[in-house]
Amino acid sequence: MTIRLLCAYDKYPANAIVALDAGTEAGLIAAKQATATLTGGDTYFVPVQPVQQAQPLVGGGRASIKAGEQVPISLPEGQALTITGAANTTGVAYLLDPVLGGTNSLRSWAIGAGSFTTPAYAGTQQFLISCSAGSVDVLVGAAVLNIPAPRPRDGVVILGDSTAQKHSVEVPVTIVDNGNGTATATITSPQTGQNAYTGDRVTFAGMVDSKLNQINALILSHTLSGALVTSVTYATTGPYIPVSGGFAPIMYLAWQEAGYGSVIWAKAMCGATFKIVGNYSAGGADSDGLQSVIESAMGTGASVALFKVGTNNVYARGFTADYSIASIKPLMDRCVQLGVKPVLTSIPPNTGGTGALSAKLAPVNRWAQSYLPQIGGRYVNTWMGSANGLLYADPASVVGLPSTGMLADNAHDARLGAWAGAKRIAQALLNYFPASRATYPMACDVVASGKIYFDNALLQGTAGTTSVGSGTITGTIATGLVVINSAGSQAVVCSIVPRTEAVDGDPLGNNQRLVISGLAAGSVVTVRIAVSASNYAFGDVVEGLARVRISSGNTPGSGAPLNVTPPELAVTVSTATTGADKSYSCRCLDVVTPINEAYSLTLDTPPYQFKKGGSAIHGALAFMRHEVVIYGTGAAGHVTLDIAHPMLWAVDPSAA
Repeated sequence: MTIRLLCAYDKYPANAIVALDAGTEAGLIAAKQATATLTGGDTYFVPVQPVQQAQPLVGGGRASIKAGEQVPISLPEGQALTITGAANTTGVAYLLDPVLGGTNSLRSWAIGAGSFTTPAYAGTQQFLISCSAGSVDVLVGAAVLNIPAPRPRDGVVILGDSTAQKHSVEVPVTIVDNGNGTATATITSPQTGQNAYTGDRVTFAGMVDSKLNQINALILSHTLSGALVTSVTYATTGPYIPVSGGFAPIMYLAWQEAGYGSVIWAKAMCGATFKIVGNYSAGGADSDGLQSVIESAMGTGASVALFKVGTNNVYARGFTADYSIASIKPLMDRCVQLGVKPVLTSIPPNTGGTGALSAKLAPVNRWAQSYLPQIGGRYVNTWMGSANGLLYADPASVVGLPSTGMLADNAHDARLGAWAGAKRIAQALLNYFPASRATYPMACDVVASGKIYFDNALLQGTAGTTSVGSGTITGTIATGLVVINSAGSQAVVCSIVPRTEAVDGDPLGNNQRLVISGLAAGSVVTVRIAVSASNYAFGDVVEGLARVRISSGNTPGSGAPLNVTPPELAVTVSTATTGADKSYSCRCLDVVTPINEAYSLTLDTPPYQFKKGGSAIHGALAFMRHEVVIYGTGAAGHVTLDIAHPMLWAVDPSAA
């Protein structure tokens, strides 16, 4: 039997729940010194010698406890606990609250059979490990045991929560764990242009079993129904962030960049001077969870790591400011150790803002603003970003609310929020990827490659054509281009304008200018390069690029447009059997919200290996297309669209 002591007995304190021999228990109960009612008691654990580490970053402290025992542990900054439970073990690891003291905990981890590692923290942390059944082994050691081999670094890797994961186009799926290191995702509504084939890499989210939410998962096989992929089977043995989903499962296509992504827009604003080499983000992730993928992210070869994290720290977990800082700092420091520049965006405004939450949020942003420059990184204050004349954060709000229209829901960027944040992120990234890195069409590159699918990037000649639809198209169009009124009755006036260094930044070739008026909601104008691609081969890694400048339709070259979306760039490869597959730069998923500002972008589709299965699966090549598309959002819309340097080429697969 087990009893609860009403007063101290032997080595046991009052209120302890203990198991003694039957005679002793009966005697204590008869003497009113104990009771068989256990409610309100504390299970007694035998104290074990504490584990202390005198020197930070020196591992090796170890403790072993068995059922009924507990051990306090002092964990130095930058180290982590590896906790291993034997078979049939149950226990709990507590991170103790340094303010409240005692056994009050900030968070806890259940201990069972197997091993796991806690995050590393800034500053010394106190833990309490208890074992109720079986046995537990605890090792204090360096938080990072595997250092990636040195390699040339370039590009940006993204780490964060769902505000960063949504930078790719989403495909709804249902997922079943096959129990053999693989899972099968069935596509809810297969769509033309959203196929993912064997050998592609995709990311999954939304499952309660977090190992199914694989990042950059390898597709092992796919099933086809006609021209559409209906399901894919993928490996579940790669990196993932240990957070449960519990929302509608999603497959993310990294080669289709979404126009809700602030980093995607920032890349375009920077002149596409860098590649995004990986996205290690997950819905529900906090800074603790990112500890599990930081090494994989560093292994991508990125020279800059951009973190969008903290929303879940504050709004989902309720972390204190001190806890968030202690959890975020090791991520920044690990980047610096490996020669990667960390860029950390502010914890953004949220529609659930309150005074209490602001107290947990504002100190983290202030710390980041001070600490990141000290270690050679950058802090991005997205609160000061703007779109259509509005700040991201409502300057009149004392609890950190966003301005109207910035968020699609309580936390995720809408078109305006992504645009406002992108401006600030671009300012930071230009420090690492200056405009001088931009890709330009030079004749020697064309000759050397032999894989250029469009050979008029300078937009010379006047043999371009039109498809007027219900509107009108007049003027001069460069050879190889087709200007299309895809929907609506707008008027388009075309001209070829020589580029100059003073206006355009370089004198290389011409701009194809479209002055568009009479746009209405639902209007669509497309500028297409359609090529026969006689030198295309199945398995080519294809990339497209176009520079665009947006100004007023009333004063071409200056002023702001009205009621028009930012443009998107789509590259399409279509075959006789499986139809069209697409990669996107800044895909326009929102066709109702305008950006009424003047700006310049370089739209650059991610390198993507189209039609991996070859002609045996896909049939003969039908066409390749490179299309810049812009959408009207309201009455009396107007815009001047200048397009330059449209390029479509194959890249070295080893460099993609």
